[in-house]
Amino acid sequence: MIFKLNYIELKRLYSWLLIVTLSSFSLFLFTHRYIRNNYFILGITVISGVALAVVYLLLIQQSVRYKEDIFNIFFIIFFVIFGLYFRDLDIVVLGVLAQCLLFVSGKEIIKIYGISQAILVAFLLILAFFKFIPLFSAIQNGWLYDGGALALDFGINKNLVGIFLFNIAMLLFVSEKLKFYLQCIIFSVIEIIIIFLIRDRTVGVILFLFFICYVFKKNKINTSRLSKVFIVLLPLFLIILSLFLSFNYGKKDWINEFNAVLSGRIQFWNYFWNQYSLKLWPQDLTSYFNMYTFGYISSIQYPVDGFYSLGLLKEGIIAFGILIIMMIYTLHNLLKNENRLVFLVMFSMILISFSENIALSYGYICYLFPYILGAFSRKTRKNY
Repeated sequence: MIFKLNYIELKRLYSWLLIVTLSSFSLFLFTHRYIRNNYFILGITVISGVALAVVYLLLIQQSVRYKEDIFNIFFIIFFVIFGLYFRDLDIVVLGVLAQCLLFVSGKEIIKIYGISQAILVAFLLILAFFKFIPLFSAIQNGWLYDGGALALDFGINKNLVGIFLFNIAMLLFVSEKLKFYLQCIIFSVIEIIIIFLIRDRTVGVILFLFFICYVFKKNKINTSRLSKVFIVLLPLFLIILSLFLSFNYGKKDWINEFNAVLSGRIQFWNYFWNQYSLKLWPQDLTSYFNMYTFGYISSIQYPVDGFYSLGLLKEGIIAFGILIIMMIYTLHNLLKNENRLVFLVMFSMILISFSENIALSYGYICYLFPYILGAFSRKTRKNY
């Protein structure tokens, strides 16, 4: 039956299989801590994943038309092999997702992730309602425990839930049928939930800035050449700023104050850069360290958020360099082709990555890197 579908029908089926695979896989991972016998969810992921692979093979026969497509396929395969060789699961996941999304346009990717995370949040709410998982958790407010502060995080992580809502919010702007005043109303509700219930300031602020820029985009405001250069080179500026903050923590008062704004992240960047040395290849940054040493309430086993500081340290110069080059290349192409909506979404995720590590470690939640790793094929096809 599946072999009789035409190209458009196959693409539609492929999109829904991606949605089911992403949402079920995420639901399994984020609930396994509380529901030990949730392997039936993983079974759904496996079945949809196998079907996804079959449809992908059927689609790729009709999709590969340019030499850049072939180059991009092998480029991503190299990326996956690189991750497997160095046992870097983050790189492997990003590469696999990039291959799955290679022939999917930016707007379709936004829809796929937005719908999958809307389904995920719906199921999390149902599970929380029946008390299988928590709805709210006590949080560390600025890394200092505040017993009165609760966050809507489903017992997962408020920053992850913030990204869920960010991706759901993006669905509002992809839809061409939704009237602008309805976009504003629903957006405002989501923004209030992120700020006051989820308590994710980073996503809340970036989402608000996105909306302001989106309004300007409606009015077709032109960007100067100097502004375009700054935008394209923004990842480099963020690297320089992150490293400057990491190495100068404790030396300047304004950095200490900025550290408080970033919930103590700069202090931990400084810690890891003092404990590990920069390498060409990926390295494991999972050494335990006790946060009681710093006057905080718990210990952690993973690098604290901040892609431009700790991403370089964790992934090494080569893998990190490839990701940054692809990021700059994608920004250039998006600006050149004036695909403002997709550009604003990717630009927002690049900004979020300054204080978060979700884009690197949760490719099935954040599509920044799976999208940019397909930049060669997208440029040729103008499939932004």
